[in-house]
Amino acid sequence: MTTNKQERPRVGVVGLAYGGYNLGEELGPGKMREMCASLVRAPVKVLEVDRFVLKESDAAEAGRQLAAQQADCILAVLTTFVPDYYIVELLRHADVPVFLWAVEREMQCISVVAGPLITATLFNLKKHCRLAGADIGDKDTLAEVVTFARAAMLRRLLQTARIGYCGGR
Repeated sequence: MTTNKQERPRVGVVGLAYGGYNLGEELGPGKMREMCASLVRAPVKVLEVDRFVLKESDAAEAGRQLAAQQADCILAVLTTFVPDYYIVELLRHADVPVFLWAVEREMQCISVVAGPLITATLFNLKKHCRLAGADIGDKDTLAEVVTFARAAMLRRLLQTARIGYCGGR
């Protein structure tokens, strides 16, 4: 008996902030919990890491965890300004497409400022990425995340697919 159960994309969700500069990093873990709660109804499998990223070594460990869980893509939740090398370190361990969600809420967090810096770096490194700036729960951005995750899952599936044919023309 065959089933037509649709596979859901595996989205690794990582919250990031630049610690120690009074940019609202203390708000980050709460925003991360809120983001995961907003993804509950989305047709994706949410993979969480066991730490909130505040330094480069945290990003490396988060990347290792997501690589072990075989994430199709990463949803990087930028809760404050985040240096580009955090994302590079994350992708060094889990080289998958990354959706950067700059959470626009408080003025002092300046997460939107980090977006162009990070995307420029990822472009130069030839990494697949997408940037959006919105508050958590924004329906249009959530729809973009789901579309991005499906494309990332198809990328994984097609990389391992083996297609053959026989016969004439």
